[in-house]
Amino acid sequence: HVLRAIATDACTLVMSPVYSVDDGCDVLYFECSPWCRALGGRMSPPHAYLPSSTRVGLMFHLDRSVLRRVLDLLKRSPELRIGVNLTGQSLVVGLHWEDLFDQLSASPDLAARLVVVIAESAEIEVECAGCARVFLARLKAAGCLIAIDQYGLTYGNAAGMEIPDPDIVKIAPTFISAARRNDRALGRLRRLVELAANIARDVVVIGAEGDVDLQLVRDVGVRWVQC
Repeated sequence: HVLRAIATDACTLVMSPVYSVDDGCDVLYFECSPWCRALGGRMSPPHAYLPSSTRVGLMFHLDRSVLRRVLDLLKRSPELRIGVNLTGQSLVVGLHWEDLFDQLSASPDLAARLVVVIAESAEIEVECAGCARVFLARLKAAGCLIAIDQYGLTYGNAAGMEIPDPDIVKIAPTFISAARRNDRALGRLRRLVELAANIARDVVVIGAEGDVDLQLVRDVGVRWVQC
């Protein structure tokens, strides 16, 4: 179903803004999620098909398709910066990526507006240890921004250790959710923000909802949020 959706252009890119706590129109970038017409003819969100697609090794095909579409969109919309999530299965240098690397290297402005997002918990095959670092380093050399997603949940995970000099760190939503309830959790969020700020230029808190959450984000010194 997913392969058919890719082949027939039955995937829709749904955009979610990463924006300033003080001005919702001040957007750092738009993160895209591929919704596929893959299950029962309905548009299905990623969580409906990603686990099974990952299990059978199809994520590279989907990641590559989404990245191609995003690059086309960036070409047509020079005012946009877009984030694309790549899975651990895709973080392998090979001939199947060379045309995209060539395109990014030949278009520095395009590369500068592409944010490659990698979950800290991404699963990387043992035999590919080091491959992800080379892959991401090539993207950075081309001018792309690298973001760590869901930060704080899996310290020491192989994916997190493979990400070279991230530009953006996105703190997992569980931490703002807990910080609403007690000061101890708020202190934990504050310490996590300090760690993130030491390794990246921009820090994002995911899951902020409403004015109370936005004020919590301001209090811990973070500028950017994502719902």
